[in-house]
Amino acid sequence: MTLEMFEQDVRQLRGARLLRVRYYELPGGWPAWDAVAKCDTVDHGLDLICDTGTFHITWDSTFWSYGLRVNRGALLDQLRAALVTEVTEDSRWAPLIGQHITDVTVYWEDVPTPNLGDGTRYPQDIALTFELGARVFLSAAIYEDSSHTLFRMSDNVVVVFDELFAQCLRVGPFERPE
Repeated sequence: MTLEMFEQDVRQLRGARLLRVRYYELPGGWPAWDAVAKCDTVDHGLDLICDTGTFHITWDSTFWSYGLRVNRGALLDQLRAALVTEVTEDSRWAPLIGQHITDVTVYWEDVPTPNLGDGTRYPQDIALTFELGARVFLSAAIYEDSSHTLFRMSDNVVVVFDELFAQCLRVGPFERPE
């Protein structure tokens, strides 16, 4: 897959009206997606159910382990087992339900391995912009509670709704880590 093909897949979200959201976590536990006060964190990823279809956002190794990936269809179809939680009304997604996604931006990062040479990039973050101006930032990362930072390139998806917190975490368009 090329970077252009990936961007084309992600652009399918533009213009879609968000109807529902589902989170996918490891099976056998209880829903822990809201354990962090300032962001949501999910082991496997999430579904955005829109008027144009269902899209899942997860981490994978399309470009490098781990980056984000957007595909059509429910994430459950790709997993053997998961704890599935409908978060449409019980989360920070609630005010965004019914709004159109007006823009989707992928934030690429270079793989921090010098011996690979130039050109090895992966999709670390994705920003969704909604019609009333809200932005939601998604990152293939694990939230480190003790340091209030993100451990990037991880098999987990962090969802950030607050732009100031996204700035603190250096997600999306905000200052990238060295």
